[in-house]
Amino acid sequence: MASIAIAYTGGNPSNSYNIVFDEFLSDEIPRTYDGSASFGRTASGATSLDSRAGRQKFIWGISILVPSATAESLDDLFQAWDYDRAQGLAAACGLIDQTFGSSVSTNVVFSSPPSYRYTSCTHYEVSFGLTEV
Repeated sequence: MASIAIAYTGGNPSNSYNIVFDEFLSDEIPRTYDGSASFGRTASGATSLDSRAGRQKFIWGISILVPSATAESLDDLFQAWDYDRAQGLAAACGLIDQTFGSSVSTNVVFSSPPSYRYTSCTHYEVSFGLTEV
C-alpha cells in the first residue's frame, strides 16, 4: 500500500508526532523533483547545464482524506514545527515515502502550510506541500 509517514519531535520533547497518510485524493504520485537543474545553450551554441552541486531535491504536494483526529494531529505537528522554526531552531520533519519505486527516507520542511476542508462529520480533506532539505 502506498503511504507517506511524517514525524516531528520539537524543541519540547513532549511534542512528538508520527502520522501516516495512505488515503490520497488523486492517483498522481505526490513526490516529484524540484527542477533546479536547467539546460540551455550559450551564445556560441555550446550546451550549458546549470545547477547546484548534488542531486535535485524532492518536493511533495499532498492531498489526502483523513479522520478528524488525524487532521488535528497534523495541525498540532505543523504548529509545533512552525513555532520552533520561528524561534530560530533547525526545525525539520522526518519523512518516509513509500508511494513509488524505492522507499525514500529524508528530512523535509513545510513549503505550503496545511489547508483543511470539511467533508463529513468524521473526515477532512487536507492539502500541504513539503520540500526536502
